Amino acid sequence: HVLDESYFITKDLVETIPDVEFKDNTKIVSIRLPDTITTIGIGAFSGCTSLESIKLPNMLQHIGASAFKNCKSLKEIHLPMEFYLKFDEFLSLHIAQVQFDEY
Repeated sequence: HVLDESYFITKDLVETIPDVEFKDNTKIVSIRLPDTITTIGIGAFSGCTSLESIKLPNMLQHIGASAFKNCKSLKEIHLPMEFYLKFDEFLSLHIAQVQFDEY
């Protein structure tokens, strides 16, 4: 299951992904957040054990604690070029690729 920009817009999640919004959803494989998202809440995607890749939006300012905790299949993260990321958030994961995208 892929969550792309249109999914978040139809769910009226255009600025913030609320705390634990997708917690333990094992069907999500890929996420592409719309550029309007500025905040990912605490534990928003924790336990999404099938999640393999995520593209974080250009406007992102904050990732809540444990947002990707126990995302054991997460291998690829696309980040905005100027985003500061606390890598301890991803220490328990086995990320194969971190890519900084120019927008």
